[in-house]
Amino acid sequence: MPSFSSRSLERLETCVPELQLVLHEAILEYDFTVLCGHRGEEAQEKAFRDGNSNVHWPHGKHNSIPSKAVDVAPWFSEEPHVRWDDLVQFGVMAEVILRCAERNGIRLRWGHDWDMDGKLGERGENDWPHFEIVE
Repeated sequence: MPSFSSRSLERLETCVPELQLVLHEAILEYDFTVLCGHRGEEAQEKAFRDGNSNVHWPHGKHNSIPSKAVDVAPWFSEEPHVRWDDLVQFGVMAEVILRCAERNGIRLRWGHDWDMDGKLGERGENDWPHFEIVE
């Protein structure tokens, strides 16, 4: 059965309890790694400069304490552990995470369906690792 590494747990602990609950449940069904929870100012501005975020500090959900957003990726036991081009597995992971959120009555937005209409990527949404609490 998959489980979180200590690094993933550290990152997940920077997130709101609702995200922690969902991801602790999802890891029992699918192996993934936590890439990022809370982002400080320097990390947020780097994410913006690198094109990995559309907002400056402190306007991202990653910037709150605790974080209302998390970035995750499928984890493979053999190298490379994260395969950015395996979008099928990102989709499988997202299905598991969103199903766990729904079971717990928690509304999440996935970065590949930003408008939450079920039409994946139709408006150029391509933030495959990103999940955030919908308020």
